[in-house]
Amino acid sequence: MKILIYDDNSEDVKHLKRCIMNFFQNIKMKYEIDVCPDSQFLENHIYDYDFLFLDIELNQENGIQLGKIVKRKHKNCHIIITSKYKKYLIDGYSIKADRYLLKPISQNQFNIDLKNVLLEYYSDTISILDPRISKKRIYLNDILYIEYYDRHSVINLVNKKKFITPYTLQYWKQKLNPYSFGQCYRSYIVNCKHVVDIEKDHILLINGETIFLSRGLKKSFIQKWLESVQNSL
Repeated sequence: MKILIYDDNSEDVKHLKRCIMNFFQNIKMKYEIDVCPDSQFLENHIYDYDFLFLDIELNQENGIQLGKIVKRKHKNCHIIITSKYKKYLIDGYSIKADRYLLKPISQNQFNIDLKNVLLEYYSDTISILDPRISKKRIYLNDILYIEYYDRHSVINLVNKKKFITPYTLQYWKQKLNPYSFGQCYRSYIVNCKHVVDIEKDHILLINGETIFLSRGLKKSFIQKWLESVQNSL
């Protein structure tokens, strides 16, 4: 786990490093921390890091603009915004930051927030490697939904690729149950991370597709979706 801090306040950096140290020592997990010297280093080396703690108010630079650059270069980097001002909250989420920490950062709140971010981090790296499906890994985060027809289940990815599998829908339901997947209809299991909205009898996905939502599965699916949304906040 490699962490980069970009903050021009030395006291804030020391405090943040203590929070990080206390958190990782408590969960007995290895980590590395580097302090970013300037934006050029950030742009050239961000791909080497898993997490970026980014202050929004930097002396000569705009943290929001830097965050957008980071996301373009390394979309899987988890950005945690730090600031003394609540007014930057909306701006922080405009760069799809994972969390917004208000200074001074309390250890208890830090522990809660980083634990949830870590769960998201690991869920992004979980994959399926099955030669009966594909020679390459299929990352769960890339799966849009799995549908069952003609005695086969088909994995549909966000990039429109499809993989035919020899497994039943029940097999996938059990395998994906610990993650953000829910069954919305008898022949569909959907990745709740890619659900934009839920209507009366259907769900809307990020690619514009709609899938029927059955009455019997509606309650459990909405619960799964709400858990997914809560984990992403």
